Amino acid sequence: MDVLASHASAAINTTAITESISSITSILPSMEDMVSAAIGPMMTIGIAMFCLRFFDAWEQ
Repeated sequence: MDVLASHASAAINTTAITESISSITSILPSMEDMVSAAIGPMMTIGIAMFCLRFFDAWEQ
């Protein structure tokens, strides 16, 4: 039990983990802006392709 108690009280260095989490969270807002900026053109292309294929199939 004494061995477990001595190891349990040892401090854990979380510097590397904290830096990794901070770098990941700093990237996320820019990813959100990128995704929200891409939704409009993707929906426009999708609607245009639907219309083109719908009228192409309607003529045949």
